[in-house]
Parts: sequence; C-alpha cells; structure tokens
Amino acid sequence: MGLFKFKFGPKPSPRKEKAATARASLDDLAQIAAAQTKEKGRAGLTREAACKVLQVPVAGRDVISGLVDRSVYAGSLIKLDDDTEPLGRGQSSVVHPGTMLPGTVDPGRRVAVKVLDAASVSQSTALLGMLRSEWAALRALPPHEHIIALHGPAIVTRCEVALVLTLMEADLLSLIEDEGPLPEDECRQLFCQMASALGHMHAHGWAHRDVKPENVCLISRRAPPPGRLLHRARLIDFGAAAQCAPSANTLGSFCGTPVYMAPEVTCWVRRRALFNDGGGHF
Repeated sequence: MGLFKFKFGPKPSPRKEKAATARASLDDLAQIAAAQTKEKGRAGLTREAACKVLQVPVAGRDVISGLVDRSVYAGSLIKLDDDTEPLGRGQSSVVHPGTMLPGTVDPGRRVAVKVLDAASVSQSTALLGMLRSEWAALRALPPHEHIIALHGPAIVTRCEVALVLTLMEADLLSLIEDEGPLPEDECRQLFCQMASALGHMHAHGWAHRDVKPENVCLISRRAPPPGRLLHRARLIDFGAAAQCAPSANTLGSFCGTPVYMAPEVTCWVRRRALFNDGGGHF
C-alpha cells in the first residue's frame, strides 16, 4: 500500500484497493494545495508533503523545498530567463528555460524547468498519476544519450512541484511543420536514435507508451563541409511510462495518443469496445 494506510472491508478487490489509494492520494494533494493557496506568500510545501505526493522517502534527497521570487526559482537554485516565452505548455505544466546558479550541482548549466501546479494536478487522478510516472521513470532509468535527464532533485514551492530537465531546442513536430518533410538520411538518423532510447528503456523494464513527434526533442548542430544540420534527439515526457515485465499484465490498458498508435493496438481497443458495450464505435 506504499506510504498510505487505509481501512477496508475483508479481502478488498485489487481494483477497489487501487482506486482507494488514488483517491486518498488525491485528497491529500488537494488539502496541501488549498492550505498553501490560503497561506500564499508564506512557507512553501513541506518536505513531508512533497515526498508524500512524489512517493519518495522523507529522509532522502529527492526534494528541495523553497520559495518563488520572480526570476529566481526555489531560492537561489535556478534563475529563470527574463522576458522569455515558455518552451512549452502541457495539460498541467509549463516548461521554462533557466540556468543553474553557483552553489548547485552543476553551476552554469542551461536547463528546462517543468513546473506543475499542485492545484491543477489535485483535480485529476490521471494527472497525479502522470506526475508520479514521469518522476519514477526518470529517477529509475540509467542515463542514456537519447533520453531526457533529470538534473538534481525535485523542487517544491508554494503550490508547485518542478522537475529540472535537460534543455532542448525544439520538438520534432515543430521542425516538420516549419521545414516540411525531412530528408531520408535525417529520418534514418532520428529513427535509430529513438530506437536506441526505447531499447534502453525496455532493457530496464520500462515502456514509454506515448512516442510521437511532440515527445522527441532536438539539439541541432552543423555538420562539416556540406554545412547541413544534424539533429541529436532525446525522448521526453514520461507521464505515460510504466514498468513492465514479460510475465506481468501491466500494459493491458488503453494509453497514448490515438493517431500515433500502432495498428495492432487500435485493433485491440476496437475489439475491447465491441466486447464491452456492443456499440462498435471507436
């Protein structure tokens, strides 16, 4: 049952037990967000509360508590870029560029700070699960040149949780929209890089479950004499990631973005829909 203890009736079903755990976790986060909103401008989330949200030991070094002061994020850890548009926005997060300051593990490093609003996350069991999945996957996976990396612990402020990640330039979808179809040799290069990243994940018991152009970010560098751009890609956004094993049934649910799903997955979902409600619609 992890960090939470509940009282159930005799021999609860796994489904009910899982639902109760999610509900209790969600209620806990909602209370934290409400309390911090009321006390806005004062202390941030406590280490204990943050560790409970992220499901990590309180005694560990996985969380730093701090306050937000405009361009300085979480005390004196990271300086967010002034007058710069966010790098991206998600369902419950905004990604900002920033620089790690003196006194941190890697001063001067340019990073991306993914900020999640606790109040927004607290309204959705799914979003809370995505936060935990991303945090767990990035902490568990060994470093790989084509997978986004965590830099330091999570940072907790009033009503916010932030992950410090590798800074990238653009996502693959934006590149395709701006420049049109890529040459075959560049496609081959990117395909090999993503295959390497996914192979690394699978070798360590994880599945990404939402591979698509928006979740492939790039760093471009100019090659010798021809002068064309070569792209170094990294896989990002591990909110749908899950641990998996050949003998486990952990990947038996609908997940991901429909337009990018493999045909065998969409056929599986269609069969389940026909079996469950007889409607035949997908």
